[in-house]
Amino acid sequence: MNILLLGDVHGNWHQLNKVLRRAFEKNPNITHVIQVGDFGYAWPGSKAHRIEVETDAEFLWLDGNHENFTQLQLDGGQSQPGWKHCPRGSLRRPGAVPYPERSKYEDHMIMFFGGATSIDKNRRTPGYEWWNEENITYRQMTKALNLKLTKPNYPDIICSHDCPDSFSFVASMYKNKPDPNRIALDQLLEKFTPKFWFFGHHHDFAEGEDNGTKWFCCPIIDSGKYMIFDGETVKYSWEGTIQV
Repeated sequence: MNILLLGDVHGNWHQLNKVLRRAFEKNPNITHVIQVGDFGYAWPGSKAHRIEVETDAEFLWLDGNHENFTQLQLDGGQSQPGWKHCPRGSLRRPGAVPYPERSKYEDHMIMFFGGATSIDKNRRTPGYEWWNEENITYRQMTKALNLKLTKPNYPDIICSHDCPDSFSFVASMYKNKPDPNRIALDQLLEKFTPKFWFFGHHHDFAEGEDNGTKWFCCPIIDSGKYMIFDGETVKYSWEGTIQV
C-alpha cells in the first residue's frame, strides 16, 4: 500500500496533472490516490479532469466545501471519469473491495468524511458557487457513528476535508471560534480514536498528534507538494521521510 495524498485542488487541473506526473515518476509503486476535498467537482465553467498518468492506481476523492453539490447529488461523481467519489461515512480497505463485502482484515480501514464551512459563503451565489450541502448533517454523522463495526474493524485512518475542533491545530488557528462541522468531526474522533487523520481545507502543511491520533494537513495543490503514506511512514515531497 502506497497512498498519494493530495490537498485542495479547486479545479486547477493543469497543476494537478503536474503534481501527479512528478509524484508517479518518483514513486512508481503508488497504489491509491486520495484527494481530501475541495476538488472543484463540476464547478461552473470548468471541464472534467483528465488523468494523464498511466497507472493501475485507484483515484479517490471526498467532497469539501467547493464542489457542485447539485451535480454530485445527481450523478454520484460520475461526471469525473477516472476518479471515485467517497461519500461521507464510507469505508474502504486499500487494495480490497469496499466494506462490508470484504470480511478479511487487510491493511488499514479508512473512513472518508467530507464537508466543511465556507468562510466566504456570503460572497458566493447559492446554487451556483455555494451549496448548503457543504455542511455535515445530523443524519450523516449518526449513520457513521451507528455503523455495526467491532473495535478491531474500527477505521484506523480518517480522511476528511476539515479536522476535528479539538485538534491542537484548531486551537492555535481559530481561538474561540468553534465551527459546527469541526465539532461534528469530534464525534468521529471520540468514538474511533484513529491512529492517523488526514485533512485539507487550510491549504498549508501542518502535522501533530493529539490523544494518540497523528494528524496531517495536506497542502494545497498550487504549492506543488504532496505526501506519500505507506501505512507506517509519511514521505513529504520536499522533506524526505519522517517516521510516524
